[in-house]
Amino acid sequence: MRLQWLKDELSDAPDLLARASALLKLEQASRSPFERLQALRDRALGDLSDDDDAGSADPRIDGRYGPWRILRRIGSGGLSVVYEAKRDDGRYDHLVALKVLRNDLRNGDAIRHFIRERKILSTLDHPGIVRILDGGETATGAPWLAMDLAPGRSITEFVQAAGLDLRARLLLVADVADAVQAAHSKLIVHRDIKPENIVVSDDGRARLLDFGVSGFLETGEGADGVAMTPEYASPEQRRLEEVGVASDIYQLGRVLSDITHDLAGTPSADLGAVVGKATAEAPHERYATAEGFANDLRRLADGRATRARPDAPVEAAIRLVRRNKVSSALAAMLLAGIAGWGVMLSVHARAMEAQRAAAVMAADRADRGRSVLLSLFRRFDPLESDGVASTGEGLSALVDPTLTDVRERLPDDPALQAELIGWGARAKERSGDVAGAFDLANEAVSILGASDDRASSAYAAALAYRGTLALKLGREDEGAKDVEQALVLANLAAEADAEALDVFLMAAWSYDGDWAKQRDAFRQALPRAVAAGSLNGEIEARDGLARALNELGDSEDAEAEARKAVALAEEGYGADHPRLALSLSDLGRILVDRGKTTEAIAVHERALKISEAAFGADNASTLSHRNNLAVALSEAGRQSEAIDALEDVLAIRIRLEGSDSRGVGDVLQNLAATQAEAGQLEAALVSLARAEAIYAQRLPENYPARVFPALTRSGVLLDLRRYKAAELDARRAFAVLSEQLPDGHFATAVARCRIGLARLGQGDRAGARAELTPALTALALHPETPERYVRRCRDGANALGPPSSP
Repeated sequence: MRLQWLKDELSDAPDLLARASALLKLEQASRSPFERLQALRDRALGDLSDDDDAGSADPRIDGRYGPWRILRRIGSGGLSVVYEAKRDDGRYDHLVALKVLRNDLRNGDAIRHFIRERKILSTLDHPGIVRILDGGETATGAPWLAMDLAPGRSITEFVQAAGLDLRARLLLVADVADAVQAAHSKLIVHRDIKPENIVVSDDGRARLLDFGVSGFLETGEGADGVAMTPEYASPEQRRLEEVGVASDIYQLGRVLSDITHDLAGTPSADLGAVVGKATAEAPHERYATAEGFANDLRRLADGRATRARPDAPVEAAIRLVRRNKVSSALAAMLLAGIAGWGVMLSVHARAMEAQRAAAVMAADRADRGRSVLLSLFRRFDPLESDGVASTGEGLSALVDPTLTDVRERLPDDPALQAELIGWGARAKERSGDVAGAFDLANEAVSILGASDDRASSAYAAALAYRGTLALKLGREDEGAKDVEQALVLANLAAEADAEALDVFLMAAWSYDGDWAKQRDAFRQALPRAVAAGSLNGEIEARDGLARALNELGDSEDAEAEARKAVALAEEGYGADHPRLALSLSDLGRILVDRGKTTEAIAVHERALKISEAAFGADNASTLSHRNNLAVALSEAGRQSEAIDALEDVLAIRIRLEGSDSRGVGDVLQNLAATQAEAGQLEAALVSLARAEAIYAQRLPENYPARVFPALTRSGVLLDLRRYKAAELDARRAFAVLSEQLPDGHFATAVARCRIGLARLGQGDRAGARAELTPALTALALHPETPERYVRRCRDGANALGPPSSP
């Protein structure tokens, strides 16, 4: 203030202004020695003992500060000591926390900070902030203030002791954010929000304490930039820059992270987005206000989409299904099915009915279904005689009692009955109860069949779904029959029929391993998806077609279809939507097979980032993306990185799925191939043995992937010069692959090449030539085949020399 006055008064005399400014700085610098002497004088007077001397009695105990008498010492902080005090003037009884400046810090800066805190508290009136009730100075000039007594524990200690769940913790921090917003509305920044400064009483009331280093935004008055708690200081505080409301929001985000990071069942994608936005490095990327942060916390607590991570349309439907624990989840799912617009939690989407008559029927069905849903909710009312605990065993646990209502209340609407029972089947399938899902799917088919609805696409879709479940249960003949019958009916439906489209997509995926048949089914599904206006259906059909084409060796067309799917997904869902990650993954695998490893790595890294943000690191989808990235790294010659990544994925899959899942087998197969490329031959053999045992248990007899371990092991055995064993494995692989794959497929050619190399190693030159020559001819038709396979085959042929003349 004085410097500004000098500038105003001496603006026309710059030399005099410079000398006066220098004198002012010297005067300011001279204060500290005198203030230290003042503190020594006060201490010598003995009016107060050293506040930190725990070994002697505190002379303040029983002392008077205005109308307050000190009862006991509560604790001390950086600038002050806090006592419990009682009103002692006979007017009324009241307990307060009385705060006094520490005796050894009684200098000008400390006194100014203390008085500023007293001034700040006097302007604030919010239930989440301690109120100032009184204030004054001691006889020697030491300031004090009396404020609400806030008994309790720090927020970290409270949530752990009370065992609060995630929702309760989110709401608790939201309450603190409300208090911070109240301070910000008065242009006050706290600057030191940390767990120790948030006290929660036994009844769960949180209050914000200690405004000792706070400041006023309007005047710029505040504590020194170095006044901070390093563990919670915002990036701008650590850089000693000017701080604003964004700094408080950063610190609140850190508190939120602290009290939720180790909580089981935390939804990492949504919570991570909220914490990430609150604690962003750049202040402008954080929440604009503490109120906005509080609102997002309450949205997250209620299972709604947050501003930090808004939902796309499909995600919004999925969230609706999952909200309010399992009861509301099933209710929302049933309501979606009743209204006729719900999104299936598979990759298929349902189209809305366009005709007025269908709309009227849907409304009527919704009204009829509401009583079913009401019954479901009543089961969660503790006043009901048949009430059950709301912490049931999961979504599937609610299916049976709810579907009992469906059967009893909707006997005259078989279509609605079958639809709801079909939703129940999908709930059981998602919970891992495939056998239970099949029983319900079978019931849905029976209901539609008994109602003379056997010619409809709804019946076809129910039949196809039952067939896919039968295939999952290993009932191959039964499942294949259902799928084929469903296709016959679907072919009779209009091209734009959404349920017929579902049949074609389900049928196509059921042909996994029979890639020629799968290719044809996806080609039939594609124009139907376009006609039905189903974006997701078109993406799914193009993704599936790309996979099938690539497995058939047509990698150029496969890449074209995969790129179209990626473009559609990005345009339709956005650049960060998890649906896009699926298409990126397919494209990345095809790029690896085409030798475009640099681009493949970038594509897989993008897919992995999207999946981690959406689902978390341990999600099955995320693990698949990480596995695909590792394969791309291996193909690029970065075997060490690939092995580390695959071993991490393997450990997580075993923990989540058990040691014998199909997913574990796939990781082991990829790990073995990478270990072989890295020269870790014995380790590769161990991984292959484990993968082969899993495939034998999980895959059909002639499924091509079942012999991949044998094909990989034949190469390892060739490196180990165990030629006879290598030949046995290569012949076994060749027998299955040549039967299941089209003529000239590069995988078949690789197997045949290894038979020839094994014969060469055993000294049978004629037998070697009989295998190597056609293998090289086939490989020449596939320029995208990895060079290491071709080179090894070519080297073997060169070792034979030209064929001898007859």
